[in-house]
Amino acid sequence: MSERNYPAEAKKWENGITKWDLTEASMKVNPLITSRHGRDAFSYTPETTAIQNYYLRRWEGPLAHGYPYTSWLQMSLIYACGIYTATNQGILKRGQIFKNFWGHHYFDWIMFARRSAIFGVAGGLIAGTLLFGDLDMSLRRIKGKLAYHLKDRIPDVRNSNAQLIAKINN
Repeated sequence: MSERNYPAEAKKWENGITKWDLTEASMKVNPLITSRHGRDAFSYTPETTAIQNYYLRRWEGPLAHGYPYTSWLQMSLIYACGIYTATNQGILKRGQIFKNFWGHHYFDWIMFARRSAIFGVAGGLIAGTLLFGDLDMSLRRIKGKLAYHLKDRIPDVRNSNAQLIAKINN
């Protein structure tokens, strides 16, 4: 039996010559415990799905629709709808852009609101998504919302709340 030279091993550890990864070694020794519990199987790094989900929950809409560029596009389209409505009514002359048309006494606010909702808000959101945003993320988001609202919901036979109420009442 060969004797180990403990002072030499301790010196190697102190100098950083001997490197031993405890996490990887424990993964190899305990495969049943640590095979699929929050670690990537290939790199042994912890999965950060909760952080990614929180980030996308907070910033998915602005990333998908390209804010603030989309909001500037929407505001300019709403202003253009006001100019178009005022020009049709004769408040503004052709080619005149900057005037207080909304202060005029017979400015048609209902037509302006209708055109602004259709072209400014909805059209600007679609155009901003196509021009500035992430189209793939937007389409996945739309499909998810449609699936949530339009598909048949399957009842959960193992509803934990119902089981909890049954356990408390018995």
